[in-house]
Amino acid sequence: MIDNKLSKKQFLQAGGLAVFWTAVAGLMACSGKEEVDVKKAATAKCAECPMKARYDRDPRSIISRIWKWHIKWCPGWKSYLASLPEDERKKVIEQYK
Repeated sequence: MIDNKLSKKQFLQAGGLAVFWTAVAGLMACSGKEEVDVKKAATAKCAECPMKARYDRDPRSIISRIWKWHIKWCPGWKSYLASLPEDERKKVIEQYK
């Protein structure tokens, strides 16, 4: 009979890899690889980003923290902010500061 149980170390390693690849997939989903108007793509994707929604639900989760780190350098996020009206931009910047 084969024992299919994982040790605690194996379970934590697998869980860590799952979280890592989920984060990578989420970050890749918001990167525009196609040659389209960056402002249009960023506006559409950043406004409805699933990782942003997770941050709104639980800012202390690992995925939320990765997203928060990601927006510090993401060109799509910067384009998204630039596309917003001034008053709304200030609100968003303050909310995700």
